[in-house]
Amino acid sequence: MRVFFKKSNVFKILSEAISEGIIVVDDKQVIVSTNSSAERMFGYGTDELLGKSLNMLIPKNFQSGHFNNSLEDKEKRMMRNGHDLFGLRKEGREFPLEAGLNPFEIYGNTYVMALVVDITERKNYTKTLERSVASRTSELKEALEKEHELSEMKSRFVSMASHEFRTPLSAISSSVDLLKRYHEARVLDKQEKHFKRIKGSVSNLITILDDFLSLEKMESGEVRLNIEKIEFGEYIQDVLKEVRPWAKEKQKVIHEHHGITEIRTDSNMTRNILLNLLSNALKYSPEDTIVKLITQNHDGKLILKVMDSGMGIPKEEQHKMFSRFFRASNTIGIDGTGLGLTIVKRYLDLMGGDISLLSQVGQGTTFTVEIPIS
Repeated sequence: MRVFFKKSNVFKILSEAISEGIIVVDDKQVIVSTNSSAERMFGYGTDELLGKSLNMLIPKNFQSGHFNNSLEDKEKRMMRNGHDLFGLRKEGREFPLEAGLNPFEIYGNTYVMALVVDITERKNYTKTLERSVASRTSELKEALEKEHELSEMKSRFVSMASHEFRTPLSAISSSVDLLKRYHEARVLDKQEKHFKRIKGSVSNLITILDDFLSLEKMESGEVRLNIEKIEFGEYIQDVLKEVRPWAKEKQKVIHEHHGITEIRTDSNMTRNILLNLLSNALKYSPEDTIVKLITQNHDGKLILKVMDSGMGIPKEEQHKMFSRFFRASNTIGIDGTGLGLTIVKRYLDLMGGDISLLSQVGQGTTFTVEIPIS
C-alpha cells in the first residue's frame, strides 16, 4: 500500500525519526515496510527486504507463532518476554534483540508492526557485570573463609599454648619449691626425682619451640633440600634408637624393609618425618602394643608406612589433620601442639612427596608417605 512507501511524508515521520528498527508485515508475515534502522540492523540495503518472508530475519529455532497470535488477539505484546530472542543478519550471524509487536488495521487490511532493538551491547555488558559480580563474590567468600580459618587457628593456638606451656611451667615451678624443701631436709632421692621432672618439662618446652621454629623456617623459605646418599638400613636403625625412649611400657616398634637400601634423599627431613609419625603412633596407642614401620624402595620412591592400633581419628576430622594447631577431638588430655603433622606435610611439599591416612576410631591409624628418590 502506498501508505508504507518511503517517499510518503507520513512514513518518514513515523519510521525514520526513531532509532529502533521498524518492520511491518501483513497477515501472511510478508514484509511490506521497513525503516533504515532495521535495514542496517539486519545488514540489508534499501527496500531489499520488501516482499520477503519475515522468517528470513529469524533463526529457525526462534521462529514461532507470535505474529499470528498478535493478529488474532490484536494486542500489543513483547516477543518471548523473559526469554532470549535472536535475529539473523544477511551474512548469517545471529544477534540478540528485543521486539515489541503492535497489530493494527488500515484500509481494511491487518498488519503487525515490530519495533526491534539490537541488545548485543546490553547483553555483553550484563555478562561482563555478571562475571565481575561472580568474581567479587568468589573473592569475598574466599576472604571470609580465610578469616574464619584464621580465627579458628587463633583459638586452637590459644588453647594449645595455655595447656602445653602452662603444664610444664607449673611442673617446673612446683618442683623448684619442693627441691628447696628437700634440700633443706637433705632428702636426696626425692631431689633426684624432681630434677628429672624439671629436665623433662624443659625438654617438652624445647620441643614445642622447635616445632614453631621449624614451621616458621619452612614457611619463610629458609629450609632447603640437601640430597645425599645414605645407607637406609643403618639410617633407620639410628631413627628407631631415637624413638625407643618414647615408648610406653611393653610398646614395640617393628621395622620391615623391601628393596635396595642405598637411596638418595634429604636425610634430615626424612628423619623428622619418621620421628613425628612414630612418636604420634606411640603416643596415641595404649601400652603393650606394636607399632609397625614398613619401608620400601620402589619405582623411584621411598614409601614409609606407619601403622598403629591406637585410638584412631574420627572420620569427619581426618581432612583437618594437617592444619596448624588442629587436634582430633578424642585426644583431649594427651599432650600435643597440633603442629607435628603440619610440619610433616610442609617437609613433603618441599620434597615433592605426599602423605595419606587411613583411620578408624578404636582400631588405629595408618599413615603412608611417598618421597621421590634418585
